[in-house]
Amino acid sequence: MKKLLFILVVAILILPTLACSEPEDFVAYDLSLAGYHLGMSVEDADALRPIQYSGHIGDNQILYARIEQVFIDDLQVDLGLKFRDRRLYMIIVKFWDESIEEVKNRLLTSLGEGEDQSKTFTNFEGVQIDQTVTRWTFPHANMSFVWTSSNKNVASLSLALKKGAIYRLVGNQ
Repeated sequence: MKKLLFILVVAILILPTLACSEPEDFVAYDLSLAGYHLGMSVEDADALRPIQYSGHIGDNQILYARIEQVFIDDLQVDLGLKFRDRRLYMIIVKFWDESIEEVKNRLLTSLGEGEDQSKTFTNFEGVQIDQTVTRWTFPHANMSFVWTSSNKNVASLSLALKKGAIYRLVGNQ
């Protein structure tokens, strides 16, 4: 009986701490970009930098916002932020040719080798296009680096919550 009582007391003390802790992938990796982190509110994002809203996407109450000319470390980028139910669920970073290799090297250094999902396809004009895609998978989010041979001047990096993860994260903030 004493052992059962001890286990219950320990569980009562530890469970609230575990329930409020951040998901494991967010502890191991800083999955934020330019100060924005997945799950943050529209109001918190707007307080960080004024946001230009591009409106809603479809009927799903998805709000899209753009922020132009942001500096992450020493790299100039444009940001796209997607909110669902007023919570940030996707960050898209667009950067240009002079920084593509540097960004790719930083990702490999900090996250290691990702899964290569590159592919080659033919567009409607019959031109062959190579698309470089590297993806890193975390328990609640995916990060993808995308560069396409048809647009050599621009590449993108997206960080997105997996479906359903936004609701798990909101309670942890």
